[in-house]
Amino acid sequence: MRMNEMKRITRKLILKVSFISLITATASSLAVSVFAFASASSILQVDDLSISTISPAVIKMGVRNTASGEIDYYDQITSDNLVASGYQGLVDKTFYPVSSSFKDKWLIKNDSGTYSDVTPMFTKEYPSNGAVEFPGYDLSSKDYLSMEIFLKEEDLNSRDVNIYLKDLTVKANNSANLQKAKELSRQNNAVVTEDQLDKIADCIRVSILTDTDYYIIDPNKSGTTVLAGRLNVSDADEYYDTYGTNYQDDILFCSTKEALYGEYTGTYDKLVYDQASDTDSGLTDNSLQSSAFNAKTKAGISPLNVAESVKNGIELKEEDSVSSDKLIYASDSSSNTPLVSLSAGESHRIVISYYVEGWDLDCTNLVQYASFTSTFGLTGQYVSF
Repeated sequence: MRMNEMKRITRKLILKVSFISLITATASSLAVSVFAFASASSILQVDDLSISTISPAVIKMGVRNTASGEIDYYDQITSDNLVASGYQGLVDKTFYPVSSSFKDKWLIKNDSGTYSDVTPMFTKEYPSNGAVEFPGYDLSSKDYLSMEIFLKEEDLNSRDVNIYLKDLTVKANNSANLQKAKELSRQNNAVVTEDQLDKIADCIRVSILTDTDYYIIDPNKSGTTVLAGRLNVSDADEYYDTYGTNYQDDILFCSTKEALYGEYTGTYDKLVYDQASDTDSGLTDNSLQSSAFNAKTKAGISPLNVAESVKNGIELKEEDSVSSDKLIYASDSSSNTPLVSLSAGESHRIVISYYVEGWDLDCTNLVQYASFTSTFGLTGQYVSF
């Protein structure tokens, strides 16, 4: 084979993951306002992960054996392979909204300057970065799906191969969501639509952690997601939460002022409040349904003016996400971003995580009743001399 032909070879590493969300919680949570972090939960069913290559390269996928700690390599990762390596298999998975907020607290390189010991620990609530106990992380990964996989070039004579993202899609399962919407409407004597459930496709995130980099991908990215704001999460009512006993014992942060949740910088004296009203406000977007992001200000409560607070020195953290096309390999581009580069006999660890971003405005309790499918693909390119 001539060298110029060899440079153009694309080795297809086809890793397809299909997710179908099956709901196990009762529909009783719909009897109250729709909150993003409510009691409903879902289970993901994951198909086998397969990888196929063309010669001359020989790239295999591996998982860590739970008994020996060694990496077991396979031509493809199936449920049987996972069981052989000590896992129950990627079959049933609890799925619950979390957030990438405060990721700098766990995304820390070790002494060797890599993330080789790090696994994602998403924030599992809507904490404040103030005086309350610092955010809780879901250490057990029970509320999202994380897959630690290893890629290895077993051909000791192979040239270096760059591994790129080839394909990444997240789509609502329209037919399943239509049936679920009808079922929920009957059970709760309320109108639940397919469109409401289909929003699951807009608040799903896929993150990729390598030894050196961390990418958060919003497959259907539209606009910017902010990881801070006022919320209605503490009580089953229609009002934005206020500062209370969990905060500093200071008159400024008493229960008559709305709270700022999430990840932000700036001191409390930079918060700007509007004058309290003698009557309740309407819902934020004047709709009929309240949610974590769409709530009322109670009579006598000083409403937090987020926009003026930002002008006054409060900086709200923006989600560090990119759209799929920013990472997907394009043959006509000279600026593709490789996830890892494999040398002969070398292996690299990648942690792939699927989660619902709780700060996404499309994230409501209803999406936990939704179904979606996803494809995830990798491709290999020889490194040019």
